[in-house]
Amino acid sequence: MPWFKSGDELAADALLEIQRACTRLARQLEEHADRAPYPQFAERLKEIVGEQEDSARKVSFRLAQLGRNAPENGTAPTRDGRSSWERLRVSLEDYRVLIRQLSQLKARWGDERPEDAALVGMLRDRAVGHREVLVDLLARSDPHAFD
Repeated sequence: MPWFKSGDELAADALLEIQRACTRLARQLEEHADRAPYPQFAERLKEIVGEQEDSARKVSFRLAQLGRNAPENGTAPTRDGRSSWERLRVSLEDYRVLIRQLSQLKARWGDERPEDAALVGMLRDRAVGHREVLVDLLARSDPHAFD
């Protein structure tokens, strides 16, 4: 492993981490949608899953342009909970971490890598929308109702 990495290699490392997070979140939300207590919860979660998978594809495409291959199926374990409320809370925490990562990358790449900054900015905006949906669903969930 070289002791020095080019800007493209560093960007690819960061984007690979984002791609893995997007893929893991999509799998996690799909599992949560399968166990959702209400059909409207499942529908909204599945909409997010579709957008999250699209985000992972966009990052994978950019990684390919940078000479990296991203795994199609993430291997990171998904997080779960005993109730719909707990599962939503866990996913909400994961989105907060993802949004923070994307915000930091956008600020870092703003001038140096405008194409990558635009990509992570779009992903961040999308993640903020997903977080808002999760907050809404969490507010409508019963924290005391276990599966």
